[in-house]
Amino acid sequence: MLSIKMNGQRKTSLNSDTITMTLQRQAPSKMGKETLGGNDGEGGVTFPSTEVLFGSNGKNLPSVGTQMMTLQVNPYWWTNRSGDIKSSVLSLDLKKQDGSRLNISGLSHPIELFIPEENQTEEVKNDTKGILFVKPYNDNSDIRYHKIEIENEFESAFVKIRPENDSFFDVFVSSGKVKPTPENYTFRAKIPDYSSCRDYEAGTGYFNCAKDPYVFSLSSDITGDVGVNFIGIRLALGVTGRRTRSQRSRIPRSCKDSHGRQKRSCVGVKDPPTTPPQNQVP
Repeated sequence: MLSIKMNGQRKTSLNSDTITMTLQRQAPSKMGKETLGGNDGEGGVTFPSTEVLFGSNGKNLPSVGTQMMTLQVNPYWWTNRSGDIKSSVLSLDLKKQDGSRLNISGLSHPIELFIPEENQTEEVKNDTKGILFVKPYNDNSDIRYHKIEIENEFESAFVKIRPENDSFFDVFVSSGKVKPTPENYTFRAKIPDYSSCRDYEAGTGYFNCAKDPYVFSLSSDITGDVGVNFIGIRLALGVTGRRTRSQRSRIPRSCKDSHGRQKRSCVGVKDPPTTPPQNQVP
């Protein structure tokens, strides 16, 4: 069906209970930095520039067909790790006019795939009802801790924390048996994080944000290990004003010892202050 589509014709979507397919044919010059999205629940793809995607071959291609397919059920069920895949499966093919597949590789900028997650059907674990109070930090007893479990290296969790009264939280994460502190952690963030927000208005606040300022993601690549992870939350003091930006950081696994503490050799040392210029006498 892709071979009979006309150049520039509106995209076509085919749906079944488990498979959704989106087809489109365009001139290569029209595909640069464009986003092809399917129906609800299908996902999408964003291409880099035409020069990056096709290189010099783009001039010799009258049109390129795009075939995006989303499978709601993982087709690779025969593997031992198939049960670890919780999302749908998305595939993308770029084809010439004759139907042969284009070989796209070695791109300096990637093709971005957006894979939808399955709707949450089970009760959310560690979902705390009501309002929790957080104290200003004086010592480790003022940090409120929560526990989250990451079952395997393919799994990720989205954590939403919403401070009230225009306040900010310092968030620290560590894996294993050691609870995080401001001096010992594998990941930290300041919530809300307005770094992805493009606009601000007095009385309204930040808007046009690329991601939710109150949400951050965790995976074994971020925390350093699978299994139980601890999230520590404290009230951030002295953080006000619209120019505040969250700073997220992660300590590499190589900088952690067997007890989860940061190695002394990995502690950063600030550069000495610059010497002020001496007054010149005319």
